[in-house]
Amino acid sequence: CTEAKKHCWYFEGLYPTYYICRSYEDCCGSRCCVRALSIQRLWYFWFLLMMGVLFCCGAGFFIRRRMYPPPLVEEPTFNVSYTRQPVNTASGQK
Repeated sequence: CTEAKKHCWYFEGLYPTYYICRSYEDCCGSRCCVRALSIQRLWYFWFLLMMGVLFCCGAGFFIRRRMYPPPLVEEPTFNVSYTRQPVNTASGQK
């Protein structure tokens, strides 16, 4: 996999001097320079892009949660009843 390269040159005295720049760089006299409008090279472009993606995902989560709320789980009701043991009068008598 070879990256596209630019072959540049400039005159140093009477003889040309050759050098190679990357595909996203331009020939600037005796060196390579990055294009002024190369937005992919700006760190804040990627930061703002990621913040936008996170904001959209978060907003979508909350909108979906409001449109389709989770079903309420009904708790079972416990009927606690106390039963009294019948008084066994036969066991106490002889």
